[in-house]
Amino acid sequence: MTELRQQARAAYDRTLAQKNLRERMSARMILAHAGGLWICDQSLIAMLYCYQDENDVVLLDSQDIPRRIDPKELLKLIKQRHQETMNAWMVDYAELAKIRTAKDV
Repeated sequence: MTELRQQARAAYDRTLAQKNLRERMSARMILAHAGGLWICDQSLIAMLYCYQDENDVVLLDSQDIPRRIDPKELLKLIKQRHQETMNAWMVDYAELAKIRTAKDV
């Protein structure tokens, strides 16, 4: 019976591992620029594309503080960070997907 309990405790929790991976990658999506913190997500990328013709705009950062930024510069940084993070996420997720049983942990 104790061996069965040990195996149950060592069981790999795929859902928890994926949640932890999502949290790690979400933390990597935060970028400091122009005195503000920006979350590198699709909505910010889309908004910055709308302002590509402007030299500077005022946007709210992730803490709802207005910041004057150069949209072209921020877009370049945001796209780079987003792609780096998504590539790392894909690699880490592929590693998690290989783990099938408790003996593989």
